[in-house]
Amino acid sequence: MSDLNIKGDGFYLNANKRKDKDTHPDFVGYLKLTPQQLAGLIDIYERSRANNEDPVLQIDLAAWKRRKDDGEVFLYASNEIYTGGRKKSGGNGGGGYGGGNRGYSNNGGGYGNRGGSAPKQDIDEEIPF
Repeated sequence: MSDLNIKGDGFYLNANKRKDKDTHPDFVGYLKLTPQQLAGLIDIYERSRANNEDPVLQIDLAAWKRRKDDGEVFLYASNEIYTGGRKKSGGNGGGGYGGGNRGYSNNGGGYGNRGGSAPKQDIDEEIPF
């Protein structure tokens, strides 16, 4: 993992047992940011503002389907913040873990925003099990 990547704790998205309408989410959960991640986001913000750019405060996510012993499906997810420059892209996917960038700042790039996959050694380090 690069010094530019700040990993957070894993988190879970569980089936929404209070889903009363089709418009309610299928899965619910929450994401806690670590103090290091918050500091990384603040650093991104300050560098962008110093360069008269709009800051891109992005948390990259990855999720894996898991099944409880009783058969209920849930998502285990991990998160990280890439503090290096973001590469402008016309992709429509999410960042990190191989998605596109949604056309943010054009001040460099990390693997998370090239619209492709991360280098193999980075992917292997991201698997939380």
